[in-house]
Amino acid sequence: MQDLDPYGKPIQDFTAGLYELYGNLRAVAPVWRSPRTGYWLVSGYEAVTALLKEPGLSSDLYKFFPAEKTVASTALRTSQENWMSMQDEPRHSHLRRDFLELCSPARVNLLESYILERAEILSAPLRVKGEMEFVGDLVVPLVISLLAHWLGVDQERMQDFNYAAQRTAGHLPPDADGNSPGFKAAAILLDVFASKLSSDHKITQEGAVQLSTREQVDNLCLLVFAAFETLVNFLPNALLEILKHPEQREYFCAASPGGREAAIDELLRYCGSVLDIPRVVQQDFELEALPGFIFKRGDYMLLMLAAANRDPLQFSEPDKLDLTRANARHLALGSGAHYCIGSHLSKLLSRLLLGYMLESFPNLSFDSERVKYIPSYGLRGLFYLYLRA
Repeated sequence: MQDLDPYGKPIQDFTAGLYELYGNLRAVAPVWRSPRTGYWLVSGYEAVTALLKEPGLSSDLYKFFPAEKTVASTALRTSQENWMSMQDEPRHSHLRRDFLELCSPARVNLLESYILERAEILSAPLRVKGEMEFVGDLVVPLVISLLAHWLGVDQERMQDFNYAAQRTAGHLPPDADGNSPGFKAAAILLDVFASKLSSDHKITQEGAVQLSTREQVDNLCLLVFAAFETLVNFLPNALLEILKHPEQREYFCAASPGGREAAIDELLRYCGSVLDIPRVVQQDFELEALPGFIFKRGDYMLLMLAAANRDPLQFSEPDKLDLTRANARHLALGSGAHYCIGSHLSKLLSRLLLGYMLESFPNLSFDSERVKYIPSYGLRGLFYLYLRA
């Protein structure tokens, strides 16, 4: 059974054979405890769905596995103590409530014209030269400028924000001092948002639970960390897969706005960027949907979202990209109380940018010789994607 553990494979083998490795494990044991690590690996759709809503599981990993605080890491680690994504109820909802209006469809839809304007500006090299690198030259600057615009970053702090946002990605190598670039990025972002809120700008809205300034600042930092990495990885994944499948490209271009929204859900199912999320058992429990499995306090668990999204018991022909798929109830954005608070932004940006690229450049293609995936056990994304018009 040891060979079933996808995370026991060398990183290059894992990245190259990701979905096959997931499928091998899921077919034999959709809920399995790795003898290598002792971790529970949950790859079946039904099991992952149930566990995402299980109150016996904790998102507060540091409560069970405290992270060491060094001089370099203190800003990030202290901030994470307030991140809504790392809290259990009722504190999770207490923190989340003040950000619901900011992340609502009504608020996010106001960004549509900004997104299209930036996409047109940043795609100019493709129009002029007939080629460009999509990830670093278009997606990264687009996502950074969009986040700054959405979150109201002051213009005089844009250089700091730009520097920090790019360093939130988890796959980056250590800096010259051997520290994660994310440590310095967090310190800068926290200062940017603290300065913003000290100018009497508040995220909270009428009727909301009033968070402290520190809680607001910390969760604005979380939004940048989460949104940057998720979007910068998913958008190239999605464009690449559409370009690989001409019939799906034809459908997307002809689809109504509602049809395109459904297509984005299928792309999230098929090539979402977040592969798994960790949880810790905070109290012994046995799940009704998983008879015979008893989970003990302190057990570490990986809920394998990308594996569940390819489960043939839930999806017909799960390894096929089908933008006409009806009701693709994927788990790429989670489920339950911790469902991605930025889902509306993610879907809007994806729908608009993919539509813009495919409609503006009808002969768009990619250089298959220069497609390189980031080696990561937790995220699916591309180092670069070279396009030709």
